[in-house]
Amino acid sequence: MKKVRLGVVGFGIVGKGVCKVVRDRAEQYKKKYGVDVRIVCVADMLNSIYDENGIDLAKLMDHNQERSLMINYPDSSKDKKWNGEQAVENMDADIVVEVTPTNIKDAQPGLNHLLKAFDRGMHVVTSNKGPLALHYDKVIKAKEKSGKELRYEATVGGTMPVLNLAQEALKGNEIISVKGILNGTTNYILSNMAFEGKKFGDALKEAQEKGYAEANPAQDIEGWDAACKATILSNALMGKAMTLKDVKVKGITGIMMEDVLEAKKKGNIIKLLVEVTEKGAKVEPTPVPLNSPLAVTGTLNVAVFETDLSKDITVMGRGAGQIETAAAIMSDVFAIVR
Repeated sequence: MKKVRLGVVGFGIVGKGVCKVVRDRAEQYKKKYGVDVRIVCVADMLNSIYDENGIDLAKLMDHNQERSLMINYPDSSKDKKWNGEQAVENMDADIVVEVTPTNIKDAQPGLNHLLKAFDRGMHVVTSNKGPLALHYDKVIKAKEKSGKELRYEATVGGTMPVLNLAQEALKGNEIISVKGILNGTTNYILSNMAFEGKKFGDALKEAQEKGYAEANPAQDIEGWDAACKATILSNALMGKAMTLKDVKVKGITGIMMEDVLEAKKKGNIIKLLVEVTEKGAKVEPTPVPLNSPLAVTGTLNVAVFETDLSKDITVMGRGAGQIETAAAIMSDVFAIVR
């Protein structure tokens, strides 16, 4: 029986999702894969819970139903006044699961978490786009120096296997381009404008009410979330050394109902399209045919790979969601354990 100890840094939506999945699936993982997965540390911005034998996840989740600090964990002997970076410095884990929010200004504190984990000889799995979109070279150099693995499937398509498909299933192919709809918030808004006749503001408000958009949706509607994903795809699949500033970005805030109706007259629907080629990357509203694989509706994501041998390969799925993102993270964990 293989044992793997995880340290989860970040206890928001995704961090809690990882804890829930491990709590509910730990016995199944033992039986199906022969792997004993234990979370030995969970850290938020101010506090940590640490137990070298594995945290009691049922207790942890029972006492933290809301997005709150972990001060309510019943076993006070396990409480540590460690922030995320201090937790990485002190925990004894095999894999650091870094799931703090994406910061597109300076990539902190996620960047320091990744660098410290590699410095201490731990593998890293992350859903945090910031370090890879702003400091890809620095992170990769730290990874290579450590000799450990870095996996980041959840940074691009949520539970949708974009990077794993390209890097593993499509080995031997040259990837000519990737085109995708990689932001569920903007896809929901544009779908509602096209099929429900709602104005931009009304569609955005509905997306916020349903939890598809943040209270401050700027990163989504201005295209920066999609641009982070374009940067990561360019670097990972095209061998580039790009940062976010190298991506041509145009969001959807300027899309009017007349633009949507004009596209429909021509048999198209406007989508916030990510396009990555050898020449570079861009994100911009683009009309696509209604019968195209790219014309997904609602919050679905899709990516179409153009390859030299396999031709076009399409993958579609949920690009976000607590449990869906946690599933992508656990897939990366098992890839490292394997």
